[in-house]
Amino acid sequence: MKQKILLTENELIEVIDSILESRVLNQYDEEDFIDVFLEIFKPWVRNKLGESAKKYAISHLIKKYYDEFLEDLDIPNEGYGWMNLSRKMARAGREIVEKGIYKLPSMQPEELFSKKNEKILNFLVKNKSLPSWIKVSFEEDEPYELRMKIGSDWQQMILSDENQKPIRFNNIYEDITKTIESYLGIETQGKPINGELNMTMSVPEMQGVEEWVKNILNKEIKKELKQSPVGKFIHSISFKPNSNRSIGEFKIKMKSHSSWSQRNPVREQLKGILKNKGYNLKFFDIEI
Repeated sequence: MKQKILLTENELIEVIDSILESRVLNQYDEEDFIDVFLEIFKPWVRNKLGESAKKYAISHLIKKYYDEFLEDLDIPNEGYGWMNLSRKMARAGREIVEKGIYKLPSMQPEELFSKKNEKILNFLVKNKSLPSWIKVSFEEDEPYELRMKIGSDWQQMILSDENQKPIRFNNIYEDITKTIESYLGIETQGKPINGELNMTMSVPEMQGVEEWVKNILNKEIKKELKQSPVGKFIHSISFKPNSNRSIGEFKIKMKSHSSWSQRNPVREQLKGILKNKGYNLKFFDIEI
């Protein structure tokens, strides 16, 4: 059973800040946090041992004083015994940053990429001459963390010209991404902390499907199919949208007494119903 957790406004802000901080830190590599560890550990151990610290290899000093160093900084040290020395240093380096003891360098821009290049992005998308039922937009919660949002109008899509084929949203994303790289001369899979753009795609949306299922599929198409001559062979009809392929998928389960030869007439009957409504059959997959 799920439980609701109530948070105060300040607690909610802390959770959001923690998530955002974690997203930023995840851009850094393990080597960056090892460097942080050494930046803080070396002066700490010199302060502790004085000039004699120079007589020992740094690996020896880390192994010997690692636990004491973390205790001195009030950093938890439980559950990491299985890690090798490099992983321990990286883990401690990240904790040091999270506690605000050390600030990592960052070249992340303050201005939103989508705002700075709004006209160019709109121009590049418009020049793709995509079908009217496909909409492309951009979202950017943090500078240079750009998400491409691709959606389609289901009912416009299935009523499109019969020569129109389904367009995979991933192909649209990759095409526009390559165009942006070529036109602006930048990489789109970089790290914002280095002043680079990181571009991803939101979960595709097919709008209007639920309304179509409720008002057209359930009330008209299923009813007509069940009342047709092949309806007596059908046990159930299910449907689900496939946003990755930009199609709708029918799955028809036949009654136990029906034969294999009756499957194709059922498929053709459904195709006929869809075609009579003016639908482009390329946007439907029928599995029986």
